[in-house]
Amino acid sequence: MRAGAPSGSVVGLLIYGYANGVHSNRKIQRATYDSVAFRYVSPGM
Repeated sequence: MRAGAPSGSVVGLLIYGYANGVHSNRKIQRATYDSVAFRYVSPGM
């Protein structure tokens, strides 16, 4: 069984993603690899 991500980080990513027009969870996940801003929002992941 895998450990889950901290819930605050996930909520922060969702809010930031939706605010910037990224509505797909897979696109948000991809953005955490591509975008420095998404990495900054999710430091614990």
